Amino acid sequence: QTSSVTVIAPAQPPAGTSWPYAAPASAATESPVAYYVNDGGTSVSSSVYVGSADGYLRALKKDGTLKWAYATSPLSAVRSSPNAVVEGGSVYLYFANDNGDVYKLRDDETSGALVWKQSIGARVRSGVMCSDMECTGSVIYLGAADKTVRCLNKSDGLACSGWTFASAVTAEVSGVLAIDSRDSVKTAWVGLADGKVVALQTTDGASPTSFVSGGAIVSSPYLDARVADANNVIYFTSTDGKLYARVSSNLSAMPTGWTADYQTEGASPIRTSPMVTFGAVKYIFFGDDAGRLHKVDATGAAVAGWPVQAGGAIRSSPVWVPGAYVGLAADYIYFGCDDGYIYAVNADTGERRSGWPVATGGPVRADPVVDVADRTLTVGSTDGKTYSLNIGP
Repeated sequence: QTSSVTVIAPAQPPAGTSWPYAAPASAATESPVAYYVNDGGTSVSSSVYVGSADGYLRALKKDGTLKWAYATSPLSAVRSSPNAVVEGGSVYLYFANDNGDVYKLRDDETSGALVWKQSIGARVRSGVMCSDMECTGSVIYLGAADKTVRCLNKSDGLACSGWTFASAVTAEVSGVLAIDSRDSVKTAWVGLADGKVVALQTTDGASPTSFVSGGAIVSSPYLDARVADANNVIYFTSTDGKLYARVSSNLSAMPTGWTADYQTEGASPIRTSPMVTFGAVKYIFFGDDAGRLHKVDATGAAVAGWPVQAGGAIRSSPVWVPGAYVGLAADYIYFGCDDGYIYAVNADTGERRSGWPVATGGPVRADPVVDVADRTLTVGSTDGKTYSLNIGP
């Protein structure tokens, strides 16, 4: 019995669209989508690119309808986030799959045209990264299950000349590399399944230093690269339940002000990447397997009133969206959860945003991707659907 009625109005897809997109046979999506927004530089329409467990890479129109689907051969799950890049007036997609094949496709609007395919012989769960933010460099990087980090030429997919398979890479790589391509640094950092974080020189792959945590690292490190040198701060999480902060140049020294590594209650494993804010005051957000979203300050201490509880394990890395970017008064943190919901919580108070969480038909383990221009959040679910939700007013 109840004495009142509560009406819940869930957050909706963008008006006039067909979202969510449902893949055939409910093919699960477990990796972040990639965006291409047409700003007049190519003849390719704005698209969302989605890799799925059925072995297909799909291009979706901005209205949520299918543009084309490319089948890997042999069919193998795509759990590596695709990377959409503009080169010479065309849009290209770099991605890899569980069979160990790395692909470069061209978006021809009605189909995905194969440019090259190279097999590295080992499962790839690590997203393909460019050497610089604008992806104007000539190479890409990715990690593999055979205890290697690869450097491949964008032109043909062949191994970069002089690239070293560093002996410091001693376990499978599943997260993406954090890269600082500036001339004074030229270094990448990546986590390994044996608990290591390894620094690699982007010129030849040699490793100058590494750090060992107390559990497997299945997430991606976050490099707070505010100055052009190697003494920035790198944040990373581990399944030992800790959030770490280290000076990026040596991976052994704690940064100034960081008093101790943050430990989750009960040492609950952390499988999400940390999200670091870039306002006047720095905070770090991440989720754990106990379903708690944590907010930690720059000293490594929990913020009062946090963590906040969700309804299942959090394995979808949170994304922080400043309210000013999307026409809101408050900043929000968005993340998926194993309870099948997509959450939005106030980054200051931890309170849930009105109309959220939004239900899907299965655990949401992919990281959400935000387009602030369209004021949308897009994320795939294990129910085989890709959701695009309005995050504006």
